[in-house]
Amino acid sequence: MSAGTSFQAGGKNYLDGYNPYWRAYWTKQRGSHSVMVGTLGMRARVYPDSSSPTGPVDTFTDYGFDSQYQHLGSTHKVTLRGSYIYESRAWDASFPLGGSATPKGNLKSLNLSGTYGVRKRLDLPRRVTF
Repeated sequence: MSAGTSFQAGGKNYLDGYNPYWRAYWTKQRGSHSVMVGTLGMRARVYPDSSSPTGPVDTFTDYGFDSQYQHLGSTHKVTLRGSYIYESRAWDASFPLGGSATPKGNLKSLNLSGTYGVRKRLDLPRRVTF
């Protein structure tokens, strides 16, 4: 999380305390079929000014779920993926400084994708992404 900040260039850390992240998943494979279901999340407390890491912080709490089904047959290859992530934001530091137009907010993200390949070679598959 320090990319593009003064911390990356040798400045001070702009995260407050512990900022946990988790990822857990379950997977099952049977023959040419596999299924994965997982969960992920993070809680970050961020100072709005990395050159002065003191005072109130902005808090971001994310959690989500993802899944994947894959069939790698001798002729047909299919992959279906889906993920949902919810983020709540509390601009406790940036809002009073004018860095945010609202004191609280959220973000919801849904991503669905799929690919399909024909023939034994995967280097030139026919693909459909939605």
